[in-house]
Amino acid sequence: MEENVTPVVEQTTQSNGGSGFAIASMILGILSVISCCLWWVSVLFAVVGLILAIIALVKKKDGKAFAIAGLVLAIVALIMTALFTAGVLASIPLLDEIMKNLPDAVKNMPQ
Repeated sequence: MEENVTPVVEQTTQSNGGSGFAIASMILGILSVISCCLWWVSVLFAVVGLILAIIALVKKKDGKAFAIAGLVLAIVALIMTALFTAGVLASIPLLDEIMKNLPDAVKNMPQ
């Protein structure tokens, strides 16, 4: 009993790096959003992710959606980092006032 066996040929597509840049930009965008409280880390991740997203979009290869997601996340992370840093810098005078009044507040606490 003979069976007809037809070989299956798989086609693989090779990308010229556009998809890799796109995925890397999205990962860096996610990391930059997560680390927005550490401004030096967030800015580094966001800038590198932004550059990789632009390179991936210019190459016009696979992964355009990943590149756009990385681009948007990097921009959002830069905005969040700027707002967080501005908030911290704006609160420094308030912290100075709290530290000046702290000994009096501790002294007047009921025991």
